[in-house]
Amino acid sequence: MLYAATSPEAEQGGYYGPRWALVGPPGPTRPPKKGLDRDAAARLRAAASERLTGVSVQACTRSFALAAMPAWRVPQSRRDSRL
Repeated sequence: MLYAATSPEAEQGGYYGPRWALVGPPGPTRPPKKGLDRDAAARLRAAASERLTGVSVQACTRSFALAAMPAWRVPQSRRDSRL
């Protein structure tokens, strides 16, 4: 991580680590296959966000949808609790 933060050769979005898997000088390397799994990344991001903030992604989506609706489309029972 120090190499990526301080080296002038480090590129934005690059992946850096030991040259020979677990040992060696730091430099550009390929991330492990599990690190490229976008579905796993999305699940991890959602779980970590919910754990750290205490707010579920579904709750945010519903609240945003209600806030974006014109008042006449919001169900009467929800109008007072919009804000």
